[in-house]
Amino acid sequence: MLKKRAGRKFSRNTNSRRAMFRSLVRNLILKGSIETSLTKAKSVSPLIDNLFTKVKSGSLSDKRSILAILANDTETFEALEKRHKEQTSERTSGFTKLTKIQPRRGDNSPMVRFELSQ
Repeated sequence: MLKKRAGRKFSRNTNSRRAMFRSLVRNLILKGSIETSLTKAKSVSPLIDNLFTKVKSGSLSDKRSILAILANDTETFEALEKRHKEQTSERTSGFTKLTKIQPRRGDNSPMVRFELSQ
């Protein structure tokens, strides 16, 4: 009997989906806010929370796992560690914020402004 699995596929194979998530994470960390579809933002939000939790601990194994998630993107890693470490020191969760905006014109899918909480 087939069972449902957690997560969304977005009509992509695994590597393409991971690359899309990595791209969304990178843009969010470097720019501070991005506009994307609601389902993509909901899928990436736990990944972002996990990254910020690992940045807070600061152990060597956590740094290596962050680099593995970011595909050794040192620019994003440095931005995450320098800019966002002091912002996240007092928080335990809720590092991102979703604000609904107008739906996309082409297919009327719900869009959100996905930003880091200050």
